[in-house]
Amino acid sequence: MEPNSQESLEIAAETLPPEVSMFPIALKAGAIFAGVDIAVRIFAWALDAPGGGVEQIVSLLALLGAALTGQILYKRQGLPPIGYGEALGVGILSVLVMALITMVYGFIHFNVIDPEFTTRALAAAEQAVSGLDLSEEEVETALTMQKIMLNPMILPVVALFGTLIRGIIIALITAIFTRKSGQS
Repeated sequence: MEPNSQESLEIAAETLPPEVSMFPIALKAGAIFAGVDIAVRIFAWALDAPGGGVEQIVSLLALLGAALTGQILYKRQGLPPIGYGEALGVGILSVLVMALITMVYGFIHFNVIDPEFTTRALAAAEQAVSGLDLSEEEVETALTMQKIMLNPMILPVVALFGTLIRGIIIALITAIFTRKSGQS
């Protein structure tokens, strides 16, 4: 009786499909949509129109695309049930990959491609603050904070956290629709 049950366990183990890893799927989805986001940013920079509304909308759509693509690819390759937690996990992982790639691009962009960005942004901030009814001390404080936040080494890190927060919210919502029960 003992060898028979051992053989049935071995046969059952052979018929099970291999585990599907989230990481390669998330890496693919995150890299594709990071490429889209970076291409739009480069295009906007080349047209001398960075930071516009269209760029922000495309960035949000790229986050949505990364989360959804990762979740849908995982859903197609995984076995049911794929619960909310798994769908959320692959969505967040896809967004994390995208955010890290765009952060690296941000370091390159602000330090190599457009090192004058900080100077232009500080001049625009100074002009905007000078139009307000603020005391000299308040203006100086505001400009000091702008100088810190617009540092080419800090700006991509701050952008990383902003991207992650937006991406997690998107993944929380999309995971509701991309999970798969055992019956489907």
